[in-house]
Amino acid sequence: MNETIRQKIARRVRELRKLKNMTQFEFAELAGLSVEAISAIERAKVTASLESLEQIAEAVHLPLLRVMNFDKPVNPDKSIADALARFQSCLQQHPLENINLLYTIALNLAEYKTNPKK
Repeated sequence: MNETIRQKIARRVRELRKLKNMTQFEFAELAGLSVEAISAIERAKVTASLESLEQIAEAVHLPLLRVMNFDKPVNPDKSIADALARFQSCLQQHPLENINLLYTIALNLAEYKTNPKK
């Protein structure tokens, strides 16, 4: 039997909540929804509104289209978390002045990426 859209959404919302290691109550607070709404969505008792889905996507810092792409599992970019952990480990071996310099470089790079000079 094929999954209905309601069941796919239920599975995805539950997946997102569990990735955050949150209870339904905590996840509902984060998304600005009621715990009853999250529970009903996860059990596929109701179809989540577009507004609710947008709130959930914003709460987990993902674009709505990524949340709704049921062909791909939502993984909170484990590769980014791994890279940050390696970077943090590396930084612990350097003096504070080098860390501050790297921080300044990262800020400038982020600014350049959002506003490249022509």
